[in-house]
Amino acid sequence: MSAALVTACPRSISASAKTPSVSAEEHIVTFENGFSKWLQAPHTIQMSQGVTFHQDQETLSMDAAIVYLDSDQSLVSAKSLTPVHVFDPDNDLTGLHGLIDFQTHIAKLQNDVVLIAKPSSKDKTVHSSMRSQFRQTATLTCGELLYDYRHKYAQIPGPLTVTQKTRVLTSDRGDYDTTTGIVTLTGHVHGHDIAGNELSGPSAVLNINKGQESVTLYQPTGIFHVKDAPDGPTIDAPDDTPSTGTVFPQTYAPAHAPPPPSDDAPRVTH
Repeated sequence: MSAALVTACPRSISASAKTPSVSAEEHIVTFENGFSKWLQAPHTIQMSQGVTFHQDQETLSMDAAIVYLDSDQSLVSAKSLTPVHVFDPDNDLTGLHGLIDFQTHIAKLQNDVVLIAKPSSKDKTVHSSMRSQFRQTATLTCGELLYDYRHKYAQIPGPLTVTQKTRVLTSDRGDYDTTTGIVTLTGHVHGHDIAGNELSGPSAVLNINKGQESVTLYQPTGIFHVKDAPDGPTIDAPDDTPSTGTVFPQTYAPAHAPPPPSDDAPRVTH
């Protein structure tokens, strides 16, 4: 079964607020499902046997959902009764529960939420294979996530874990802007990598764009692991034969060393 539902534009906050211009397609939501039932509750439809909605570039799917309409029979929202899957060309999200607000274009996912980001290369000269693109995928996991799929912006109000390549970062909360490829982590940021290096700080900015991957921390502290030389350091006295070890000079004179005292200078004796 395939059909279309019309969404009503949300009311402006104030009379002076300007309503943003949107294309006609943004007012239409298409859907497919196996079974629909109008419930006794007003403006409520139960859908099951596979439900898929399409709005903008977004696809939202679940096995069953309750759909809510307004008094004009325009589509307002859908509440998933089963795990929900939300995906577009930039991101792939899953969660055990979800509420889709079609008027504001916001998907609220809860419980075991996973967002797989598909970072793009800002440098057009960067070329990579499909395997390397998979390795560069960044994964965000959390308990709750709000995804504005019209503006491609995700907000994580609670604990967040970001995994990319060999590094893992955690924080109290965070945001992800798909348009810039930037993940902002705030509150008790902690990170580690497979080498055992660790870092901590109040906030961090993670760039996940291919070819520009980086982590910027503010006021960080941490530890680095160091590998000792196999046989330990060697100190050899300099001679005519080049040494294979580390050579330290026997004496060191500062660049601006004071001159030695003259014979006429007063001396202090003990």
